Amino acid sequence: MNQVLENLLAIVVLLAFAGALSSFIKTAKLAKERATNEKVKMVIDVVEKIVSNSVATANQEYVDSLKEKGRFDKQAQEDIYNNVKTSVLDQLNTDTKKLLDETIANTDMFINGLIEKEVRNDKKELNK
Repeated sequence: MNQVLENLLAIVVLLAFAGALSSFIKTAKLAKERATNEKVKMVIDVVEKIVSNSVATANQEYVDSLKEKGRFDKQAQEDIYNNVKTSVLDQLNTDTKKLLDETIANTDMFINGLIEKEVRNDKKELNK
């Protein structure tokens, strides 16, 4: 009879331990996901700021001057756009690029969209 009670007690202890371990693993996974999500949000914020600064710099250094001279044609727009994109990519470190590639299906399209959004925002600000 004592042997049966000891076996039952051992089973209960093992089940409790397994439950606690399972709960710990779930909590650890959630914490890791939360940390990853926070890191992704932080990286996206940084990329948005880099894009914003790069577009503002291009506007100050090139666009305004070309518009004054009447030379802001389609080719100039494409050149400036490509320069802005190159500037953004040059400012991203390897870890940031890797995290973006792991998180976003098409990083190139994402950065293009951010540039276009920032250019539109700048145009709206100028037209106010």
